[in-house]
Amino acid sequence: MAEVTRSLTIAAPRNAVWTALADFDRIVDWAHDVDHSCLLTDRASGVGAVRRIQQGATTVTETVIDWDEPIRLAYRIDGLPPLFRRVINRWDLAEGENGTRASLTVEVVPARPPATVVARLAARMIGRVNTRMLSNLQAQVEGG
Repeated sequence: MAEVTRSLTIAAPRNAVWTALADFDRIVDWAHDVDHSCLLTDRASGVGAVRRIQQGATTVTETVIDWDEPIRLAYRIDGLPPLFRRVINRWDLAEGENGTRASLTVEVVPARPPATVVARLAARMIGRVNTRMLSNLQAQVEGG
């Protein structure tokens, strides 16, 4: 397994940050790398909600596996190469003196041990995307 965590402090209360994350199908409104997003389930929030994300030529689905309002949101990313058994993004929000500490962790589990190096590379690449998502979320919440 490979894991990469990125964090930053958003100058806003945790509930304001959670509100942006919890509007699950509207990630397209603030994540600049996302070209399109929509719900694939009647459930718009909570465990079991599924959204479709398009980033350029890449289309994936994201299924909520952990929803602990307003602390944690985690979703499994499906539609990536079969080299990976599981890819999960997990948002953790912690209140601090200067706002909300937002952390985004990607966990990549290879399908087979020989793919461990590829999983590490994938985690680093997704970590770079996650860094941009954190910055985009910060701009949305602080500017909105």
